[in-house]
Amino acid sequence: MPDVVLRHVALPTEQSADEPPSIAAEEFGHRCDNLLARAGTEWVAVYGDREHSANLLFLTGFDPRFEEALLLLGPNERRILLAGNEGIIHAAVAGLPLDVHLYQSVSLMGQPRERTPRLDQILREAGIGRGTEVSIVGWKYLTPAETDHVQRPAWIPALIVDTIENVTGRPPIDVTPVMLNPADGLRTRNSADQIAAFAWAALRASQAVFRVMREFRPGMTEREAIARMGYAGEQQSTHPIVASGAPGESINGLRSPTGRKVAIGDGISCG
Repeated sequence: MPDVVLRHVALPTEQSADEPPSIAAEEFGHRCDNLLARAGTEWVAVYGDREHSANLLFLTGFDPRFEEALLLLGPNERRILLAGNEGIIHAAVAGLPLDVHLYQSVSLMGQPRERTPRLDQILREAGIGRGTEVSIVGWKYLTPAETDHVQRPAWIPALIVDTIENVTGRPPIDVTPVMLNPADGLRTRNSADQIAAFAWAALRASQAVFRVMREFRPGMTEREAIARMGYAGEQQSTHPIVASGAPGESINGLRSPTGRKVAIGDGISCG
């Protein structure tokens, strides 16, 4: 057994760039092509919303914000993005050229949602018709331990599944594992540029946590502590967390910060 030496180590002070590394349009296009090829169907429909944005972000650089969105990938590099009243504005950030269409059914309640064609008309105008093979990517998939119908799309709105079947005359199949399978899914392999982008995000997150650690003082409220993170517009995938509890109390590490004052001996969750 080697000797164990305990010593004080200074907190790291790495500096991050102001802007994250970018992903080239060619890489996004390659990801779309790979998905379509591995799906083995003529078209692939990829669904996303605010809480399930990662697949669309991976394929296009666009992430739904307040609304849902649907990406249609087809032959001859057809890449059609259906977005709502607010999403169509945000679609300008996409990292590759897309044929963007306003589809108001994914817009919020209380907003105009009747001025654009129905989904079945949009699909037909795109070239999807009777007999067309269409597969679907949802936000997760079921395994044989959970269902006898693993190829039936489960985690996607029924409107999309039903409309595709009505237009094509054949049920769409679930190819979500092509994206998410932990062994060979497309998102399990990262390019050097993607790793650099993830590393930038990880460093920005760790710097925020270190700022809280350095400036936390007894008597400070959780809200005062989380303000020390110094949020500077980084794209977020989770709620920022500062949660505390007295000795012997459980800590709900997922709740939002409160006005609770933190005392010496308290447990704290920060992330």
